[in-house]
Amino acid sequence: MSSSSKSLLEQLPLHDLALERREALAGILAEDSAALADCWPAIRTEANALAGACLRRQLESPEVAAYVPHTATPAKMQRDMSRFVESVFCGRHDSDNASGRLRVGFVHRRIGLPARYFLAALHHLQVNLRRTIAARLEDPGAVERAVAALERRLLFDESLIIDAYEHRLAAEARREHNRALRYASSLEAEVAARTRELEQLSRTDPLTGLRNRRAFLDELARELSRARRQRRPLAALYLDVDDFKALNDRDGHGRGDEALAAVAAALTASLREIDVAARLGGDEFCVLLPDTDLRQAAAVAARLRARVRTTCPLTISVGVATLRDADRAHPDRLIRRADAAMYRDKRRHRGGDADRRAS
Repeated sequence: MSSSSKSLLEQLPLHDLALERREALAGILAEDSAALADCWPAIRTEANALAGACLRRQLESPEVAAYVPHTATPAKMQRDMSRFVESVFCGRHDSDNASGRLRVGFVHRRIGLPARYFLAALHHLQVNLRRTIAARLEDPGAVERAVAALERRLLFDESLIIDAYEHRLAAEARREHNRALRYASSLEAEVAARTRELEQLSRTDPLTGLRNRRAFLDELARELSRARRQRRPLAALYLDVDDFKALNDRDGHGRGDEALAAVAAALTASLREIDVAARLGGDEFCVLLPDTDLRQAAAVAARLRARVRTTCPLTISVGVATLRDADRAHPDRLIRRADAAMYRDKRRHRGGDADRRAS
């Protein structure tokens, strides 16, 4: 058995025992194959013409013709139908033979031809075969046996062809179902990606790319909880751009936005991956430094001041605060103390500037 023929039978699935059971249900007799084989030499020369007549009968219907849009397909259909006619009279009706007849059903279903049109043409073929047998055989008894065997065999073949149609429809339904599942899965993934993107945007300051106030407060709650559980230090820096209002008034908001972006870039370049930097609003920034004590935090603040001073034409004031036991139940206290320390740092800068001007 060829691999393609075997595939057709396995797809349904059908095997020799199943075919025997189907033949028994169709009433096929042991002598039917011999009766058909005996009359084949007499009608052999008519087989191709009968197949062509069957095909033309199908194409007479405009609905059927619409399913056969190019010339190669009718020729292929006639060859398949000729082989089908020959298989009916071959005298051998095993799984190989059944597979060849099944292929007719697969071909018709593949081009989208509804079963009712094919079955109508098959009935027309049966009528023409009966007439040909009656005209070619001289023995009335042989004619009767061959015609009866033909009717039972074609009835059996119709059941195979219907199975082929149903299998093809089921396979197409499964493909469409799987395609729909894949589309739904891809759509779900796209929605999830867009949702993550929107979530990220809702937590990001659009000007600087740092976290916004909402995201920072979430990070603050997590870091406070972690520091409390692990009894680890936590420091906060509160940053403010010196004379930012004057910069905006003098050079415009565009120049002010550039200054804020430059400060954010300095923060990103100076901090560790575990540190959390955010723009809280205006020219105010805040940084969380996990596992950092007061001395280490002061060193980070000094480094940030120096980096901003060397990379931007401006200065910043920085306040430093570390976590206390009383802060653990009130997260905003840590930030308020860092904010207060920032204002003290700003006053020192202004005092130093005043001293330099006086001197």
